[in-house]
Amino acid sequence: MRSPLGSFWMPGRYFDGANATTGLNLLTGVGALYCALHQRLGLSLLLLFVAVLLDHLDGYLARRFYAGHVLRRAFGKQFDTLADLLNFNLLPAVQLLMLIPRQATLGVAAALVLFGAVRLAHFTLESAVTPQPPLGLPTTYAGFLLLNLMMLQRANHLEAGLLLLLAAGIALLQVVCVPVRLPAGVLGPLGLGLLFLLNFAFCGFPV
Repeated sequence: MRSPLGSFWMPGRYFDGANATTGLNLLTGVGALYCALHQRLGLSLLLLFVAVLLDHLDGYLARRFYAGHVLRRAFGKQFDTLADLLNFNLLPAVQLLMLIPRQATLGVAAALVLFGAVRLAHFTLESAVTPQPPLGLPTTYAGFLLLNLMMLQRANHLEAGLLLLLAAGIALLQVVCVPVRLPAGVLGPLGLGLLFLLNFAFCGFPV
């Protein structure tokens, strides 16, 4: 049964806690892009980390509380894919361009967006037919790895050329058919949070 809100406003048909969290995540990415383009790269990187946590949260909410609503979960899958492309491919690509304004950076940035889009489109299509094994590097973890590498480079602990090389490898890892095992449940976000805090304490860059 369609809700009254859904009869007058398109998002009303799909609104629940998980999809609202995905919407907040997407808006976080927009804010991070704005900060990066206005030379607030430190704040932009912090918002990228917030996006990583929100991406884990919306998945948890969807599985734990809203798994029975088929239409909303189908919408949430597409919505989450778009948020992932913005937050973990386009956003790091822009941050890289702002951090290392070189011609070579443009190629790496383009690879991040292209390979991320290919990966997300592939798994959206394939998982609709059969469950997919954990192949390649998920876009969320690609964004998280790039976040920490950019923090290191911004604090002068990593050479710019090496960062670009590693970023190109991360872009490629998103689309290779190699099994990648990652922590499940709460261990994933807890581990990511700990690694980020350690890196933040080590780099000590200002917002």
